Amino acid sequence: MKHLPLLLLLLLLLALTGCEQSREISYKTPLDRVPGASRSDASLAKQGQQTPVEAARAKREELSKKDERGREVLVLESPHQAIFNLGRLLNDPASDGMLLEQLISETTKKRMVADGGTPEDAVVFLRENTQDIQDLLRRMPFAEQSMDVSMEKQGGGVYCFRLRKGPARGLRYDSVWLALENGKWKWVWVTGP
Repeated sequence: MKHLPLLLLLLLLLALTGCEQSREISYKTPLDRVPGASRSDASLAKQGQQTPVEAARAKREELSKKDERGREVLVLESPHQAIFNLGRLLNDPASDGMLLEQLISETTKKRMVADGGTPEDAVVFLRENTQDIQDLLRRMPFAEQSMDVSMEKQGGGVYCFRLRKGPARGLRYDSVWLALENGKWKWVWVTGP
């Protein structure tokens, strides 16, 4: 009997906790962790409209656009776009002019001339090594955002995007060099292990 007050107290506490009401005033969705996303994104997607995240991704992945004369102009605002454009243009034998005019860096053109050649020699190099370069680009599917790619600043606006040793095994080239020239990313060269 001397434990009866303690037992009654425990029963009272259990009864009170069992009667507690709760209601959900907010909840988290998977979109809560995506920058710029909101719950209204789900309703936009159901209506067939682009969400802000999809629009940002599409802009980032935009590789070219038309100028006022209707000519194709490469979008080179990120290393990702430059590397993807390189792979895309290497697949098109008729793109030599676009490679030379828009994607090959001034650094590379000057180097070709200093070595006794012409800027067009860079295009010849790309064409002669297309298969080996494409093999490298396939191993970095998300360009500089790939897990197996390191980015090293070389100075003078030049960066080396190097594939790590394991994924680079068996490749002739393991690095793509890009230069940031006048706000656009341009191809400099490829190098091997």
